[in-house]
Amino acid sequence: MPEHLIIFRDGVSEGQFDTVRDVEIPLIRKAIEAKTLKNMKPITLTLIIVQKRHNTRFVTTEPYQKDARSRQMTRNVPSGTVVDNTIVEPNFDIFYVNSHFSILGTSRPTKYIVSVNELKLSNAELQRLCFLVCFNCVRHKMPMSLPTPVMYADLCAYKSKIHIMHRISTEEKYNEEEIDYDFDDHQSPENIEVENRQIHRYQQWVKIPDNSKDCLFFV
Repeated sequence: MPEHLIIFRDGVSEGQFDTVRDVEIPLIRKAIEAKTLKNMKPITLTLIIVQKRHNTRFVTTEPYQKDARSRQMTRNVPSGTVVDNTIVEPNFDIFYVNSHFSILGTSRPTKYIVSVNELKLSNAELQRLCFLVCFNCVRHKMPMSLPTPVMYADLCAYKSKIHIMHRISTEEKYNEEEIDYDFDDHQSPENIEVENRQIHRYQQWVKIPDNSKDCLFFV
């Protein structure tokens, strides 16, 4: 068992920070405790929210040559640029990291919000961690704009969506009934029970062949 878990949480808007703190993190701790052996040192947790959909952009004050082989000039900030003051919100531990090399257009930095930091890493260590985990994606030899765990989670979710949408179309075709797969954040207990059954149903639809388990089949 690991001594520490570092989780990158994607797909969270600013209005959902409280949900992550009050709902998701306690459930994560409960799942960790269920797997922790007796007399074992408690597993600590670090959770970082990752946001790409924002309107913040950074440019250099003067254009510079993109690389030694090209005469093209750019104002995009270099890979590894970090902004952690002045423009960030004072109520959260927030920083921006521009980890990738933008070929076309204006690069969009990734926004990181530290929700839990039980490993007690310094801001510099957290920023370096978020930068380095953008380098180990098997699809690309250059740094990505997002941490590799987030990229892999997006790919895995997309593959699962293909399975689910195919099964939904098949069910509707043969059963002549429309399946509602849209979930509402504000529901009654009865609707939540229906939603949980539907989620369990989807989980049964997504099956991984034995020869594809324990490997990055979704990449």
